[in-house]
Amino acid sequence: GNLEGNISEDLTVISTGFTLTVVVTKFRYHQKRWSRFFQIITDFREFGKPTTFDEITAKTNFYCTIYMIYCISGVMFYGAVSRFESTCYEISPNSPYRDFCGTFTPIWLPMETLPISLKVVLSLIQYMLATHVTTGTAISCAVTYTSTEYLISHKKYLKEKLLRVYKDDGFSKFDKLKFCVDYHNHILGISRELDYLTNVTSGSMSLLCSIGFGCISNAVLKGKPFSGVVYLIGFVVALFLLCYSGQRLLEESLTVGDVAYETEWYTGTSKMAKLMQVIIARSQTPVTLAASPCGIYSIPLFVMILKASYSYMTLLSQST
Repeated sequence: GNLEGNISEDLTVISTGFTLTVVVTKFRYHQKRWSRFFQIITDFREFGKPTTFDEITAKTNFYCTIYMIYCISGVMFYGAVSRFESTCYEISPNSPYRDFCGTFTPIWLPMETLPISLKVVLSLIQYMLATHVTTGTAISCAVTYTSTEYLISHKKYLKEKLLRVYKDDGFSKFDKLKFCVDYHNHILGISRELDYLTNVTSGSMSLLCSIGFGCISNAVLKGKPFSGVVYLIGFVVALFLLCYSGQRLLEESLTVGDVAYETEWYTGTSKMAKLMQVIIARSQTPVTLAASPCGIYSIPLFVMILKASYSYMTLLSQST
């Protein structure tokens, strides 16, 4: 039969559910590699502990905890409120399928009636799945954000070391500069690993989020103003964490060369000058977080995705 009614709710569940499931699946697949990455970035035996590391840890833990609480409570709120805002409908009478309301999200089953006991079981299954993919994606984005802040703390610590290279403090200037070169190489290696892990785990969000945002926004306009807004905020924050992290990392990576140039490199030997040139040259290429196939995570990408989602929302509002 012909499909009648408002399908905005179904589009929201399909588009966002697919996006979140992809991210969670990839994150779980690369979980061991993420663990090794954190072991490396928190190993201070060779180069020392960044002076701002504890402060960064407290800040990121605070923000990530608030976000996780929001996501968990948001799923509960969505499940409770969406039942009253639901726009579920019945397909034409000639179809053997019926869209049953009253569950966490409307569900299609080839049944005439749905027993209350089965409806409760289905609602619990839907709730657990929604909680799993939502919190899993939130953890993935929070891990990227935390990793970026840790990496930036290492870069700031490197800049502190660079500024002390040519100061007379009883230590060999060449040894101090050699330490900075090795530390910079170590940081660049960590940066490449973070870039890879972010791309293979969350890179697809750069492509899928615009569709998801558009579907959720359309659902808000079509009858889910409260649950839809809560859902949209959580989704937008997840993408913002990635784009903000990428922007921060990009800008901070370029400052290493500036600090190296501001040192009194001209007072050292020619060999030291060449080592300083190596640091400056390597700092000319910005460190980024890849967001294949849409480039790199950055604030301009975040704005572009929001604009694209508005276009999707406009199209959906005219056709659903």
